[in-house]
Amino acid sequence: MKRAATFAILLVVAGTAAAQVVAPAGTIDVTLAVQQVHISAHTDATGRIRDDGPWNIDLRSVATTLAVEYSVTDRLGLGLSVPYVQSRYHGANPHPGVVVDDGTMHGSLQDLQLDARYALARGELIVTPFAGFRTPVRDYPTMGHAAPGRGLREMEMGVSAGRHLHPLIPGAVVGANVSYTYSEAIEDVRVNRTNADIQFGYGLTPRLFVRGFAAWQRSHGGVDLPVPPSHPLFHHHDQLARVNHTRAGAGVSFSLTDDVSLHVGYAEVLRSVNSHIGRSVSVGTSWRLTPRPRPQRSAAVTSAPAGHQAPIGGAF
Repeated sequence: MKRAATFAILLVVAGTAAAQVVAPAGTIDVTLAVQQVHISAHTDATGRIRDDGPWNIDLRSVATTLAVEYSVTDRLGLGLSVPYVQSRYHGANPHPGVVVDDGTMHGSLQDLQLDARYALARGELIVTPFAGFRTPVRDYPTMGHAAPGRGLREMEMGVSAGRHLHPLIPGAVVGANVSYTYSEAIEDVRVNRTNADIQFGYGLTPRLFVRGFAAWQRSHGGVDLPVPPSHPLFHHHDQLARVNHTRAGAGVSFSLTDDVSLHVGYAEVLRSVNSHIGRSVSVGTSWRLTPRPRPQRSAAVTSAPAGHQAPIGGAF
């Protein structure tokens, strides 16, 4: 049954909300984040929490993710990321013949994620369609409680939106994301999914920002758990499970300088189907590398046109 991939390597503070803003052309953003996940129970096809007998689980994992983003123009941004996942399963029911469930820590590079996003609207309201492609970096194990991932190629398309709440709530921002993922099929079985989330953030000071979020996943197709060993899809049940879940969390971001920030976050699975109940803590840091300004010929050439309004920054 499934593992730390339940959290989809969620970066609580520097996560999906950041995809709503494209930085100025030539900017490079680098993020290094570490997320620790603890899974303490399974859920069955009805959503009932099961921690008895064969459902018992104690899974701990650490995902270290490097993400790089480049702004091609002021509206077009490209990104890539790859996590290294380490997991250890403790329990009385390891998958038979699966090395990763032997009670020791196992690690592997997981999936390369490539993203593109384009800012359609900027200013008070930001609207940013995005697309992504995910593919395994290597042929890692996909069966077992401690398997690092699902090992499937996937395409994702979606849209993000966000805006300031000024003057209603000065310093506050709200955002939302919705996406659809088309996944690789196994044995003619395909599990696509819809994901959505909403976020609310507030700047306590010019350098300290807090936010909370709620997220949902709905799978389309797939198999219900448990899958008996005699079933033809038993060896693929982790990849093809019909996983639905609701998560929530909060985070804090602190800007050390204009170009360097620190992030801390917490997330928890509130309800799930064919998956797990667990929680995660993440810490990370981000660096922004900005291009050198071009020599200015005159103020008239470089000044913004009358009525220009700067786009939302920082929070999204």
